[in-house]
Amino acid sequence: MTITYKCKHCGTKMASIQPHMLDFDKIGWSFLSDEEQRELLRYHPQQQVTLFAICECCQQLLEQHPQYHEVDHFIQ
Repeated sequence: MTITYKCKHCGTKMASIQPHMLDFDKIGWSFLSDEEQRELLRYHPQQQVTLFAICECCQQLLEQHPQYHEVDHFIQ
């Protein structure tokens, strides 16, 4: 299974983890609730998963403009 990290705000691909590098305990999936997994993970054919996180640029924007936390997508 390949995991691709993408920013949930701007869609930037941040990283990919290949199957031989996966350690689910280190990734922290066991700490996610079922609801968080549904919100943050997308499963695709051929054993691929997209995990949505926040890139550094979007994190800086959120820190500068805290009101953006109220909306799902602040970049259009």
